Amino acid sequence: GDGTGAGAGPGTPAAIAEMAEASADDSSRMPPCGSLWMMYYLAFLVVTNMVIVIPTADEYATRLGAGQVFSGLVISLTPFLSGLIGVPLNYWMLQ
Repeated sequence: GDGTGAGAGPGTPAAIAEMAEASADDSSRMPPCGSLWMMYYLAFLVVTNMVIVIPTADEYATRLGAGQVFSGLVISLTPFLSGLIGVPLNYWMLQ
């Protein structure tokens, strides 16, 4: 251009305003309510795992007559199973 800013290039005021409008539209979008509740539930389960399961797993395993290996499996399988469940859950939420 002519230096007046009236062109259609990426630095022109019209292009900048268009990008700002598109950005505002994206920031106001929200996921479906079911997805939000699912994420809240997942966060609740993660916190419950950290607060309840991990500190009590050894005592629980001992009361069941199992050893420390079972206690370790209870703790280690929880995130593994969460990962297995998380993949289809993520697929479902993104639909």
